[in-house]
Parts: sequence; structure tokens; C-alpha cells
Amino acid sequence: MRGPTSPVIPKEIASHVLEGVELCDGILRNLFLCLEINVIEPFCQDEIVLDRQCAEKRDKEIRERMQDM
Repeated sequence: MRGPTSPVIPKEIASHVLEGVELCDGILRNLFLCLEINVIEPFCQDEIVLDRQCAEKRDKEIRERMQDM
């Protein structure tokens, strides 16, 4: 497993850039819960995929908003 995406958004990003962006907190929480319950990663593939998709979408939105500034 490559590991879950980072839930930390740098403090340097202004709050108005993050407004309305899905931060993936709930999805990441579900992934960690799945890993805790199942102990091994193969049982959490759906959660891993959802977390990766959400993080990619979030990062893309943040990059676009920062370029528009």
C-alpha cells in the first residue's frame, strides 16, 4: 500500500481558496476505520480508491483556484 493521502492542507492556503472544496475528511476517516477493523489493506480497496479520487479532485481544484489568483 502506498499509504493514504495527506489530510493536511497547508496553512499558507487562504480560506477563500478552500471554500466549497471537498477536503475528503470523511472519506479518509472511513479508510482509517476500515484499516483498523480489517487490520490488512486488501479488504479496504474501495476506501483506498475513493480516498485517492477525492484527493486528486481536491488537489486539482485547489491548484486551479490558486492559478486564477
